[in-house]
Amino acid sequence: MSDLFVELTAPNGHKYKQPRGLFINNEFVKSQSGATVTSINPSDENEITSVYAAGPEDVDAAVAAARKAFKDPSWRDMDTNARADLLYNFAQLIEKHRETLATIETWDNGKPYQVSLNDDLGESGIGRELGEAGLEAYTNKKAIHVNLGSRL
Repeated sequence: MSDLFVELTAPNGHKYKQPRGLFINNEFVKSQSGATVTSINPSDENEITSVYAAGPEDVDAAVAAARKAFKDPSWRDMDTNARADLLYNFAQLIEKHRETLATIETWDNGKPYQVSLNDDLGESGIGRELGEAGLEAYTNKKAIHVNLGSRL
């Protein structure tokens, strides 16, 4: 396995492959400086893993890649229904992987697992609301208000 991913087993026994790289230009990459930051389990202060830390040059590269992608005709000229499908599929991926996401959230910041799973990632979670709102907005070509409350 590359240095950009690490296999982890959380305290609840859940195993997953954790990216360590920065996600720039649709791929995980090392930081240009090689600097890392360590994620600490707040319950016992043990190291979970280290991930690459973005410096100014990495941020500049990410912004440039995002601008290029935004201006690319494949996104800029994409049919609104296709965009809605992408948003909905993203929401479905959040739903599909909610146990892993809840495990990571709990392990990294100490939030109770049931709160991560049911409140943050439950069926009424942000991913579902954004996906459904995106589908509605793009299908009907009108603005939709999404009330995310205190979730952000």
